[in-house]
Amino acid sequence: MEEEEETSQWKQAMINSTAGAISGGISRTVTSPLDVIKIRFQ
Repeated sequence: MEEEEETSQWKQAMINSTAGAISGGISRTVTSPLDVIKIRFQ
């Protein structure tokens, strides 16, 4: 039972890490063009 909990926690940590990486990449992809436009207008 203890091994099952450890595996479950490890799996959840990997899922959370992957979701964070994907959301970070998406947010950077969306905001980067806006930053470039803002800098060019300055």
